[in-house]
Amino acid sequence: MKNFGNLINLESVSTGMTNDGMTYPMLKDGGYDYGNGIHLDDIERNGDWMQALSEADKIRISWVMDDSKSDRAKRAADTRKLNQLTGEVN
Repeated sequence: MKNFGNLINLESVSTGMTNDGMTYPMLKDGGYDYGNGIHLDDIERNGDWMQALSEADKIRISWVMDDSKSDRAKRAADTRKLNQLTGEVN
């Protein structure tokens, strides 16, 4: 059985996402439907799912999709914006 590890919760679309871009729909009980995963590359960019993402979840997805995610300055700026959007403090 595959170990999915900790999923990044994308609350705005009731989805969990792995660090490699696999997404899994959230079940009513709070678990995830690991049998119906879809990679971010296979999700229509202008589709309903992408349009429903909150600004905070768009940042979370950009960390997985963006080739420059290793750029510390960009990551720090994204983290500050995410904290402002979610009210979290690191």
